[in-house]
Amino acid sequence: MVELEPGRCAFKTGGTTGASSIQIKEGVIGQIARGDFPRPRILTPSAPGKIAGDPTSEKLTHHAQWAEEALKAGNPDLFDWHTAVIAARFLGIVADLNLNPAKYERLLEQYRGSLELHVGHEGLLEIIQGNIMADFIPNAEFVWPDELVAVDQYGRIMGEQTKAMTRTYLRNAKDEDKVLIVVPHNGRDKRGHMLELTRNCGDAVGANMARAIKAPYVIFGSTDGIYSIDPERYADVSPRKREKLTFKELHTATQGGAYVVHIEGIVPIEEMEDGHLEVRHNVETDKQGTDVEHERDDMKTGQAPRLLAGDVGNRSLNFVRKGRLPEEYFEQLVTAVLREMEIPAKRITTDAHGATAIIDRSNGFTREERTKLRKDTGAESVEIERGVGMITIVGEDFVGSYEATGLIGKVLSDSKIKHDIFDTGRGSGKLVIVKKPEDFERAMKNLHTELIEGEAA
Repeated sequence: MVELEPGRCAFKTGGTTGASSIQIKEGVIGQIARGDFPRPRILTPSAPGKIAGDPTSEKLTHHAQWAEEALKAGNPDLFDWHTAVIAARFLGIVADLNLNPAKYERLLEQYRGSLELHVGHEGLLEIIQGNIMADFIPNAEFVWPDELVAVDQYGRIMGEQTKAMTRTYLRNAKDEDKVLIVVPHNGRDKRGHMLELTRNCGDAVGANMARAIKAPYVIFGSTDGIYSIDPERYADVSPRKREKLTFKELHTATQGGAYVVHIEGIVPIEEMEDGHLEVRHNVETDKQGTDVEHERDDMKTGQAPRLLAGDVGNRSLNFVRKGRLPEEYFEQLVTAVLREMEIPAKRITTDAHGATAIIDRSNGFTREERTKLRKDTGAESVEIERGVGMITIVGEDFVGSYEATGLIGKVLSDSKIKHDIFDTGRGSGKLVIVKKPEDFERAMKNLHTELIEGEAA
C-alpha cells in the first residue's frame, strides 16, 4: 500500500459503494465526507449496485436494461415498474442523506425521458449518482465528463487529449482542495450533444484521470483485493489474496475473464513510469488490498501460478492454417478480419496448427460470414464451437512450459474434462478451452486445488 496524499490521488468506486445510504455512509464515500480518509482530487463513481444483505435487490443498471427492453417490447406497465424501482432507490438515498429531493426528482424525470428516447441508460444513472456524491461530500463538484474526457468516433477514450484537457481544467480551477466527481457517461452532455463511451468505461475514465494528475489510482469494491480465484464464487477452494501483482499479470487475467478491473482501466496506469494501481475494500479502506505495479526482481513468483480467471458461454472460432504462414502473421490476419467484421474477440491464440479466437457473440454465423472468415484469413477451414469455457492460468513460469502444459492436461484428463491448452501469446500464462459448459466449474475448482491451493499461505 502506498500512503495516499490528500488531493494527490484518483479513486474509482464500484456499485456496492453507493448502493444504499448505509453503504455510502459506512464506506469510503462516508469516510471521505467525515474527514476519516484522504480526499481524492478526482472520484469516479459507478451506478448503484446490489444492496448489501438484501438478496432480492438488483443492480440499478439491470433495472434500466429491463426497462429499456420493456419499452422496445411495447410493455409500458413493465417499463413503469422498473423506472419506479430506480426512482425509489435514488430518492430513498437522497432522503437518508438529507439532500434536496426536488433536484433529484427533476433528474429522474430527465432520465425517464432519455430512456424513452433510447439514449444509453447506464451513464445516465451514473450522472445521478455523481450528483449525489458531489452533494454529500463537502467541497465537492460534479464535472460533466466532456469537460475532461475526449472520445473518438468509436466511443474510446483518447488518452493524450484527455490528459491535456484535464490538466488545463485543473490549472484553471480556483479551489485545489475540491473533489471533482467525474462520471463515465454514454448519454448527452450539458450542451445536449451525444457523448458516447464504450461499456465498462468507468475504470478507463478513472485511470485516465489518475494518469493526467500523475497520481495513484485506487479502486474500491466489495472485496479486499484480487484473489487467486473469484472469492465469492469459489469460496470452497481456499482463494488466496495476492497482495502484489504486476501489470502484465493483471492484464492477462483481465483478458481471461477476471472482471475486477476492466482492461482499459489498466493500460493508462501501466503506461506511467511509476504507475501504481490498488484494489481495496470499500469499507475496510486501511486494510492491505492488492498493489499492482511494474515488475521488479523482488516480485518474482516462483513456480506456482498466481491467478485463475475465466468465463463460460463463449463461442470459439478454430482456424486451421493453410501452408507455412508464420504464426505471428496469421494471428495478425485473424485479428484484422474479425475487427473488420465487427466480431469482438476476447482472446486470440495461435499454435502450430492455426489460431483459436474466443468471441463474445450470442447469435450464430451465416453461411456468408463463415465463407468470409475462411477466405479472408486464408484458412483451410474454420470450426465454430458454442458454449465453451475459457480459463486463463496466470503465471510467468507457465509461459512456454511443456511441464506446465502436461500438469494442466493431467488434472483435466484425470477429471475427464475435454479441453485444449494454449500459451497466452504475449501474456503471462496458459489458456485452457473447456469444450463442454457443464465442465467449466469443475475445471476451475480442480485446477485451483491442484495448482494453487497447496502453496504456502
